[in-house]
This record gives sequence, C-alpha cells and structure tokens, in this order.
Amino acid sequence: MKIGFICPDAPGHINPMTALARHVVMRNNEVVFLYSSGARGLPFIPYDDDDFQEALNEISKKQGEDALQLAIRHVMAQTETIMKSLPKIVQDNKIDALVVDNISFY
Repeated sequence: MKIGFICPDAPGHINPMTALARHVVMRNNEVVFLYSSGARGLPFIPYDDDDFQEALNEISKKQGEDALQLAIRHVMAQTETIMKSLPKIVQDNKIDALVVDNISFY
C-alpha cells in the first residue's frame, strides 16, 4: 500500500508525521509526503515554496487582527490550490490512502 501524508512543514507537525510514516514503512508500506519542501529523508513531492515564503514575509509585517486575517486568507488560498491538484497527484502517484494533519484544512 502507498500512503500519502499531508502536513505543514512546521516542526510540531512534520516531526510526528515523519515518525508515524517511518512506522508505516517498517510494516512494508510505501509513503510519500505531499506538498512538502522536505520530509526528513522520506520521499516527498515538493510544492512551490516561493508563495509560502512571500506570504510569511508579508504576514510578519502585520500585527494583531490584520496579521490573523492575512494568515487565514493565505491558508484558504493554499487549501483551494491543494484541493484542485490533489486528485491528480493521488492518481499520478498511485496513492492508496492519505493521512492528513488535523491542522490542514483539506
């Protein structure tokens, strides 16, 4: 079975997910991280990191509610992009199941 993992690259999300993925591999399954800029040595399908970095730079210049609203708009746009591309990525990579981080709004 090939299992795709989706989670933010933040340490509190990617570290537990990669630990889980390594256990899945030990049970003779394949894993691949989707929309990741790296997966701690596990296979991954990258995403365009430039938009994310640009959004973080813009958010860091804001404060309070303005920062929150901008961050939410960015997450919504990113989620829409992922929702549109996910079926093709799953099909092209012959992924049988997905494990999605609870912070991901997919």
